[in-house]
Parts: sequence; C-alpha cells; structure tokens
Amino acid sequence: MRSHWSLGLKSFSLPILRILAIVSVALLTSPLCHANPTLVAQTGDVASGAAQFASFSDPVINSDGRIAFLADLQQGVGAVDASNDTGLWSVDDLAVTTLVREGVGGVPEIATAQFDQLQSFSLSNSGDILLQAKLRTGVGGITSSNRDGLWRLGTSSSLLAQTGSSAVGVPGSSFTSLGSPVFGGSVAATPSQLALSPTVNSDNNRGLWSYGLPSGSVLLARSGTTPVPGAAQATFLTFSPQSINTLGEVSSLNLLSDGSPGVTVSNRLGIWTYDSSGGMLIARQEVSSVAGVSGAQFEAFSGSSINANGDVSFGATLRHSGTINTTNDGGIWLHTGGATELLAREGSGNVPGISGASFAGFQLPQLNDLGHVIVQAELMAGSGGVDSTNNQGIWRLEGSSGSSELVARVGSSGVPEISGANFDSFTDLTFNDAGQLALSATLEVGPGGVTLDDTQGIWVFHSNGSSELIARTGDVIGGETIKSLSLSGGKALGTRPLNDAGDLVFQAEFASGGFGLFVYESPIDFSPADFNESGAVDGDDLMLWQANYGTDTGLQGDADEDDDVDGLDYLVWQQTFEGSSSQVSNVPEPSTVWLVFIVAYLKALQRPCEHHNRNN
Repeated sequence: MRSHWSLGLKSFSLPILRILAIVSVALLTSPLCHANPTLVAQTGDVASGAAQFASFSDPVINSDGRIAFLADLQQGVGAVDASNDTGLWSVDDLAVTTLVREGVGGVPEIATAQFDQLQSFSLSNSGDILLQAKLRTGVGGITSSNRDGLWRLGTSSSLLAQTGSSAVGVPGSSFTSLGSPVFGGSVAATPSQLALSPTVNSDNNRGLWSYGLPSGSVLLARSGTTPVPGAAQATFLTFSPQSINTLGEVSSLNLLSDGSPGVTVSNRLGIWTYDSSGGMLIARQEVSSVAGVSGAQFEAFSGSSINANGDVSFGATLRHSGTINTTNDGGIWLHTGGATELLAREGSGNVPGISGASFAGFQLPQLNDLGHVIVQAELMAGSGGVDSTNNQGIWRLEGSSGSSELVARVGSSGVPEISGANFDSFTDLTFNDAGQLALSATLEVGPGGVTLDDTQGIWVFHSNGSSELIARTGDVIGGETIKSLSLSGGKALGTRPLNDAGDLVFQAEFASGGFGLFVYESPIDFSPADFNESGAVDGDDLMLWQANYGTDTGLQGDADEDDDVDGLDYLVWQQTFEGSSSQVSNVPEPSTVWLVFIVAYLKALQRPCEHHNRNN
C-alpha cells in the first residue's frame, strides 16, 4: 500500500500540481467558520392555505433526511382560531406538507371525526409516522369513552388502537384507556387498560400491546394471566414500557402482584423484555444478583433502553446494607448476550478521563445499536480535582470489550470551536446508532470571550473523534439573530432529532420574537459499508449488519441502498473491510483521488457563512 502511494507524485501532470498549489494557498488563507444550518421554516411562513406558522416543537429526522414536527399556527390568520391552531407537518427536500391538523377532519378510518390533541409521534426510516392523539368529543360520534387512539400515517394510513374498540388477544374486551407509548420508528408499545366485563376484572384488566409489526397488533403480556419469566407462579400487576427497538422488542419496568407465590413488596419490581414470542427477565429487586457488586441487591430502577441486538442498558440503585450507602448505591448496567455487566458506579472511582474522580449520580442512560451507552453524570467534589465548577459531564460507556470515554465536561475548557471557553451546564442530549452525539449547552460567561448574549449553543460530536459547533446564540442566520436554542424531540429509537447520517434538526427563538426550524447536514461522507460512520470499515460495522440482517426498513447494514439488509450488503462490507486485499486492489490512482479532493474542497469554500466572526 505504501509503495503504491509513494509513486503517486511522480505520475502527477504539471496542471494537477498547479491546482494543488492553488488549493494549498486556499487552505492556508480561507477563513474558518462553524456549521451553516439551513432554515426549514419560520414564524410567518405559510403552513397550509392562508394559515401561517407561529412556533415549532419536537422536530425529528429520519435516515433519508425527512423531517416531522409539531407546530402552532397564528390565530386570526387564515381562519385559524384556538380550535384548529395545532398540527403535524413533514419536510422532504425543503417542501413542507401538512399531515394532520386539529379541528379540520382527516382522521384515518374515522372520516367524520376531528383531532383535538396531538400528544406524541415518531417518524420511521420508511417515512411512516405513528401518532398518539385525542379526538374531539361531540364530532363524528366521538365521546369521552372512544376519543383516544393510535394511528399510522403514511402511504396506507390506518387506525391501530382506539378506546372503546376491541382489544387484540382478549376476545370480547375493549380498551378503556391507552397509556403513553414508546416508539421505535414504525413500531410502538403501549400499556393499556381494559373495560371491566364478565371476563375482565381488576386483577387482569391491564396489558402491554405492540403495534406496527408485520404480524400486526400483538398482546405481549397481561396482568393476572401471562406467566412471568423468572417467576413461574407470579403474575404481573402493571406495565411501564420504557423503550422499544425497531424489531418490536420492548424493555418494560413491571410490577408483580403482591401475594402471589414468592412475591413481596420488597421484590415485586423488575425489568423485563418482550417480543411477540415471549419475554425475559433482565433484573429484579432482591432476587437478581448484581453484576460487579458481590452480595448486593437491586432496590429500584431508573430507566432502561433496548437496542436492535436485544441488549438492554438500565440505571439502578442498590439496597443499603454492609458497605452500600447513599454515596455508592447508584450505577449503570448493560445486559447483553444473556449476561449483565456493571459499566459505572457511584463512589467507586474509575471515571473515564478523570483520574482519581468518582461518580456521584447518573441521569437516564441511552443505548445505541453499537452497544454504547451515553449518560450524563455528576461527580463527587473533593477528589480528582473535582469541585462545584467542574462536577458535571457526559460519558460514552462501553462494556469490557470496548473503551469508555469522557465526551464533554463543565468547567474544564475543551468547548469545540470556542477556544478558552467552558461549558457551564448541559440541557438536551441525543445519540444516534452511528455513535454520534448532539447536545445543547450553556457556556460560562467570561472565559473564551463569552458574554450574556452568546452563552448557549448546540454541538455535534462525531464518531470519528471530530466535533463542531452547529449554532450559537448571537449568530445571524437568514437575517435573524438567534436568542435561544432548543434541541428537543424524543429520545427513543426512531424518534430522534439526530439521524444516523449525522444530520440534525433543531429550533431557535429569534431576537425579533419569532421562531425558526433548522436542519444541519453533516459534511462527512462515509463509505457505504461504514455503517456506524466511524471513518473505518471494521468489525463494528459487521455487528450492525448482523443485527439488522433480513430487515427491509433501510436500517444500518444496507450498503447497496436497496432498502434491505442482505448478503449483497455483506459483500460490500467484505470488499472494503480494512486490511483486505480487495480494498488495496480497488484503490484509485493518486491523481484521481487528489482531483476528487480538490473538487470537494472548492465546493466547501463556496458554502456561505453568515455567523458573526468571533475572536476565538
């Protein structure tokens, strides 16, 4: 490989060398600026008919760059009033389309009804949207007993579940309530309650259902009737789904019924995973051994997340006894391949990137398909140089087969593209299946020239080790000065403001009083077989291909972009795998590589940069 490239310059023609010289000068003299996001929509833009946007919320973006968001309309413009001023829109190639709107009809399978409250939604890679909403009572036969529903919006829109309608898996029953769903793109799981009847009583009227699967709606588990994995004679009492992957596997925090054999108030809480074929116990109070802490017992659980491999991450606290107390009772665990591993624990040292420090507390962990766990945590003051000014951070945690690292920390400089500045606090955080992370944060006033007018920003940390500032208060974009920024959208799989290509959608409030919706498109173009976009085609990419093999939803692993993951995609990975002979044989001539580089760089120079220049 090295000898191949060593001959390259000798084969360059004189014109190419001249071009290289010009580009070299450009590299040395061209000004640097941070990312230049695109304005998608703003206050005053036409939303539908004569109606105009007033504000935006919860934008998400899928793998194809399609955006979906909720928005409020300006009342008094285009016949908009309080009864019809909210809706759900999508954006494809900057073309804005109204999907549904409150108070104007268009409810799938209930033509005479109207939406009244749009509660939550997800956007899949295929472009379908799952929507939970309430219907307006008194319109189209809708009453308080049948107003709640779950819909699929897309090429074949349909009603998936509705209160007052029959419940799948329980003949002769009907739903009386639908709980808050968790979304995995085109699939959802929701805890629901059944109406009492001769066959349904207070002991068996709760259940966990999944929707959007190829097999249709499925009852996963039901109180009082479904066998409990890991506790054969016990029964479930309640369900609280916390995460669902794109294959329909759910992680749920469930409560067992008191009084059933072996169940007491001290051991009835646990985490289970479920799919259409059955369930598995991940961890339970008192009866599960605690990985990494000999003799300990789980006391409570603070959240769980499941990825496409069926791995589950969760936060938990331990029961106080012996050496376990309030200073070391919290931790983050990862269950994979049938075994559980401790990733991080309070008060035990071993903080990645900060020698001598100890964790003091954790927020809810997020898990991606690579098995990486991202978590925001607090550090104990008094050790490892930690005090109240630098005791917050964000970490990427991996199991024993990987390497954990500190991503960002308050009070310790290292703010991308703002030399000398310090993070002061972290607000929103999102993570994708390629290992990229986006966060919004505030900066400490003073260091790095930061003032009260430019303390907030949004950053992306790429999986190849690079990072960049996407937007900052005080920036001028599209003629508007940014007053505040928001990086929202759901945190569940398939419901993120950051897609797997590194594209990001976010909102901004302007100094003029209006609002804007923006998209940042990642400039990094990775190999088709670099599924995790790490900058290398390696074993991690093979793991993603294996996890998504046989799917047809455009997931990671689709190297030939034919909307499925199959053996042909493996061949692409094999041909470009680092160190393979085929990779060497397919290396283009050096002159071709440099010409491609020149064109790409000149295009980059043409990108406008409207941000204020800063002395950093």
